[in-house]
Amino acid sequence: KGVNKMTKYKTKIQYVSWNEDVKGSVKKAEIKKTKLENQGYNLISTQSGLFTGLMVYQNPNYNKGIK
Repeated sequence: KGVNKMTKYKTKIQYVSWNEDVKGSVKKAEIKKTKLENQGYNLISTQSGLFTGLMVYQNPNYNKGIK
């Protein structure tokens, strides 16, 4: 199946959402959450319902040193 390439996030804000009614949604959210945390993103907001959730991550290094 090709090379499993690490996704590199470059934006200031990233969203991780899931819906327990959607197959694979929770697993995909866990993977993205781990990648974002490994790349230095900080969790700034969480919203959750009974079967859904949204986490908002911010990149503290976004645009640092760039004029």
